[in-house]
Amino acid sequence: MAYDPEGLVGMFNAVLLTYLGLIAGRVLVIYRNEAARRLRLIAWGAVLCMIGGLLCGFSMNGGVIPVNKNLWSTSFVCVCGGGGCWLLLLFHEVVDSRKIWTGAPFNAVGMNSIALYCGSSILGGYFPFSFATYRHDHAGPLFSNFMGTCIWIYIASEMVSSEASLQRPPYPTIRYHITSNTWHCPEKKANLHQGLRRPGRPQQEPRW
Repeated sequence: MAYDPEGLVGMFNAVLLTYLGLIAGRVLVIYRNEAARRLRLIAWGAVLCMIGGLLCGFSMNGGVIPVNKNLWSTSFVCVCGGGGCWLLLLFHEVVDSRKIWTGAPFNAVGMNSIALYCGSSILGGYFPFSFATYRHDHAGPLFSNFMGTCIWIYIASEMVSSEASLQRPPYPTIRYHITSNTWHCPEKKANLHQGLRRPGRPQQEPRW
């Protein structure tokens, strides 16, 4: 059997981190008030980061449970979960609420995440996605990984611009107007199709 550095026990912490991400996403879905969203994401982030700090003794390699990504330790999961809540709140404010930034070019990465994951797994060890720097510090690998990340972002952007993306943009929103008894597409400011008219009792909004 091949050696697995993360092991079976690490799967439980990976599931825990996934569940924390689910909780953060549900906060944005359930609560419509921006103040309630901010409060809960800040509170979740603070609690998780505090738990992770207590477990690792607020140090890099100390504490009862040190922060270790290879083992997916509990302190690593809490720190990542707490920091993820704060980052989600930051991007939600900048992109969704205040609309200061559209999310480009990282939205292209999200639309082609599977393609980039497979490509990185296959070509990650080849130039120009990675290269040797002959340095014994963190600066060399950091520069190599940064350049590889920029190349993959460029590839994802080109896939979207050339309509080769594996994920298509969302379809136009289709709503039912009770007063006019028609299906309406707000994005196109027109009825979707004349054949969708329904006489008599109004129908419920479709789950398209």
